Amino acid sequence: MKTTLRNLGHSNAVVIPDVLLKELNVQLGDTLNVSVVDGRLVLCPAETRTQYQLADLLAKCDASAPMPDDVVAWDSAPVSGCEL
Repeated sequence: MKTTLRNLGHSNAVVIPDVLLKELNVQLGDTLNVSVVDGRLVLCPAETRTQYQLADLLAKCDASAPMPDDVVAWDSAPVSGCEL
């Protein structure tokens, strides 16, 4: 499969056919790592951060756990500015 190097503003761009994007399991907007290995340009999906849902994170919390001492101290500290 061939593609053409194109000018894109002050940079250059390569159009990657959809069939290759599907094979890599990437889509528009995903981050790729780019490197040169043995004179070849290599593109591979960058490791991505896990997307968490608030409900899932809260489900893992222990509501009966005591607050750490530093948080208790901060929470009970006197007002010193324009806090609400």
